Amino acid sequence: MIAILKARRGALAAEVALAAGLILSSACIFSFSAHSGSAMGTVRGPLAIGGSAALDACSLISPRAISSVLGAPVIGRRTADDAGAAHCAWQVTSTFESVSLEIGAPNSAAEFTPGPGGRVSDLGGGAVEFDLAGRLGIVEVVKVSLSDDEATMVAAGLANQLIAERSG
Repeated sequence: MIAILKARRGALAAEVALAAGLILSSACIFSFSAHSGSAMGTVRGPLAIGGSAALDACSLISPRAISSVLGAPVIGRRTADDAGAAHCAWQVTSTFESVSLEIGAPNSAAEFTPGPGGRVSDLGGGAVEFDLAGRLGIVEVVKVSLSDDEATMVAAGLANQLIAERSG
């Protein structure tokens, strides 16, 4: 029992450190390319993403990581599920600040081109797109206290964490 509690405490500490690291150090880690488009998106956990199985985008990112980004506890809400795609939005209703995630259908990332030196492409306005096992993913962060560039760096941090969890 003690070992289980220690493992849970360690996992919680890792999630908190991840969220803090996304905000504080993402400027040194990620690079982007200019790209235009619209955005939504976020992700987490070991699960087969590349296949045709339906997935729950809200379960892919830790609620603690999302709450750390937004500064308040929030619950993800499915915003749409269509043609093999999955969508989730986490919103602080009092401020309209949000994190949103879209994971496209299988093979939707066929035309994706990552930015230089990275695995994500900058969509501008706090959003990035990325290839997640052949599915096009989009993460968008909207937070009043962050500039567009800072919000984009946080979105890139979430996307890169998701990619790392899925490719390992």
